[in-house]
Amino acid sequence: MFDHLFPPNGTLLFFAFWVWAFVFIIVQKRAGTKKKAVGYSLMAAVVLALLVPPLLDAATGQVQAMSLRNDLNTCASGTFGRITINEVTNTCADPIIVGVCTPDELNPETCSASQIIEPGDTFDFQAAQGELSSRPLNQNGATVVACNPSHRPSRQRDNTIKGHVGVCLPGG
Repeated sequence: MFDHLFPPNGTLLFFAFWVWAFVFIIVQKRAGTKKKAVGYSLMAAVVLALLVPPLLDAATGQVQAMSLRNDLNTCASGTFGRITINEVTNTCADPIIVGVCTPDELNPETCSASQIIEPGDTFDFQAAQGELSSRPLNQNGATVVACNPSHRPSRQRDNTIKGHVGVCLPGG
């Protein structure tokens, strides 16, 4: 239930900070000392950071930004910025899982064409999919995302660029 916290992403830290600041301002005069106000507000921030993300995920039916994991796209060379899917090479020292999501695979579904790639190894995704989504030309093409092997590669709509972005969902 609380696996969305480890490690926390920037959105969750931003949320926790503002909860802490809001509670600190409210409690500061009533707590008696600033030490108590800091403690109460820190406790409120941690409790809400534990409870709010899984509740939002359950209420919306998809994994929200506070629960997403950081991608490892910098470790996967050979596919990003291309029009068609090529070989993907793991340039990092740890294994990664690379997923190629089709237009019908959206958060919270995992990319069906996913492969764990060991450091220095190469995998050919050409047989798996067609063209990549290169905005704005092919918004409904495939999306590539690289994640930690303990996470699940997926994709979701990004309204700011009117296309899709790869995301890493918690859990394996």
